[in-house]
Amino acid sequence: MNRSILVPLDGSALAEQALPHAATLARKMGSGLTLARVVTATTLRGDDPQEALRLALAEAESYLTRTAERLRSEGLDVAVVHDDGEPASVIMAIAHRLPTACIVMSTHGR
Repeated sequence: MNRSILVPLDGSALAEQALPHAATLARKMGSGLTLARVVTATTLRGDDPQEALRLALAEAESYLTRTAERLRSEGLDVAVVHDDGEPASVIMAIAHRLPTACIVMSTHGR
């Protein structure tokens, strides 16, 4: 199995700037992409934390699916994964759980 390139996304234009670089690298390596989104407690709104988490994860899945479809239309093999927790820890857990070649991401707030 080829190792995938993990691309953490938070829905921002800044994070998505990593996508063209990841796509180019995937083509050169003959790899697929794994798009990941981590929902954090600070992004949750509402009176019911469980419902807020459910809605946030559903939105994350929808966002990742739309983004993956766009990349698939360019001929790339793309998988998606989403989870909740502290972003750095969750990203590393995903990278260790999947056959990951590398992580391609933008810098935070730059």
